[in-house]
Amino acid sequence: APGGTSPHQGRAVLAASSRTRDLATIDISLRYVSATQRPERRISV
Repeated sequence: APGGTSPHQGRAVLAASSRTRDLATIDISLRYVSATQRPERRISV
């Protein structure tokens, strides 16, 4: 493939970065929920 990357590899990279974003969003949501439910154990980011 020209440039050493195939469309398949590009899709894999996009899927991986999308998955990472989803995990980050879930992590932030969990931190927010735990902070609102347990104010005495608020997580500072």
